[in-house]
Amino acid sequence: MTKQSHILSPPTVKLLVGGPNSGKSTWIKEVLNPMCELTESPWPTVISFNRVRKAYAQEHGIPYGETFSPLHKEAVEAKFFNALDIELEQGKDVVINHRNGTASERAAILRHIHEVNPDYYTEALYFPIDTAEALRRNAKRNAQLQAEGKAERHFDDEAMLNCLKRIEPPNEKEGFDKVRNAMQCPLPEDRTVHRVSTRGCFIG
Repeated sequence: MTKQSHILSPPTVKLLVGGPNSGKSTWIKEVLNPMCELTESPWPTVISFNRVRKAYAQEHGIPYGETFSPLHKEAVEAKFFNALDIELEQGKDVVINHRNGTASERAAILRHIHEVNPDYYTEALYFPIDTAEALRRNAKRNAQLQAEGKAERHFDDEAMLNCLKRIEPPNEKEGFDKVRNAMQCPLPEDRTVHRVSTRGCFIG
């Protein structure tokens, strides 16, 4: 992938913020990707924390679930930041597909971005979801995983609800250049929508 040109705008990091089953990956697939296809724009990198986690589990020969243990937490996070650094150092557009749920978690990522490359424009895209819909989607997801023989990735309702409770809606006081609600901006005029795709996803 060639280094992108940003003559008219700085490179962008977009953090997708939302709990499990809130629609982050679906939004990339069903809203952003088709627009990128239509405009034939340069492909930025989507860094999915789950993909980083899967890659780590595969590399170390451990079950996916074990990557959440304290024994592996720091190593998985280091792998994520290493993937991010590669893109930041080249000035590429990046989309971070993870919960990014608390202000402190987002602060660590923003601080890291600006330490590596202070020229970045940063944006938070928030995916709110109500409890009933989250539970419905989780049941559907778990049934699909079971059918695919991936029961080890089953996410129980209690754990999911605990994750949802930790989600803190982002705001510009955290240091973002812009914060938006994903349900209110699936439109072509989005300043980065035409550049986003999972085609360039880096998984570690």
